Amino acid sequence: MSRLPACLLLLLSPAFVASAADDDPEPPLKGGAIQGEWTYTRLIVGDPKFGGMPPKDLVLKFDKGKVSVASMSQPPKVHSYKIDPRKTPARLDLDDGNGKQVQGIYKIEKGELYVCIGERSNSRPTAFDGKTDPVLVLKRPTKKK
Repeated sequence: MSRLPACLLLLLSPAFVASAADDDPEPPLKGGAIQGEWTYTRLIVGDPKFGGMPPKDLVLKFDKGKVSVASMSQPPKVHSYKIDPRKTPARLDLDDGNGKQVQGIYKIEKGELYVCIGERSNSRPTAFDGKTDPVLVLKRPTKKK
């Protein structure tokens, strides 16, 4: 049985609560907005020993400061989140529910959302290469006709 990446476990945990970076839950972001529904496509991992994979049916839905995390293997959970897209790379800061600040980054590029949480490294990641922390890559679901 494969293990889930640490960043996914944080998102699926009931204690996931975002920290207050500023008053605006989502300032404008050049190149697109994080709001909306995103489905898992792949995981970028630099360490071959990592071995964890998120559920293939993982769906994250961002809506006005709340993120819903769902899959067939996990009941849906809704959590708060805060981002700062004015930083480079854009920041996604989380509180693990135990008073520990977890720092992350994200970007939207060519229709894909990249999310990297510095839970393993205990610091804010600086790149989306998966060397220190796994990177979730998601895309908007295809609309059914």
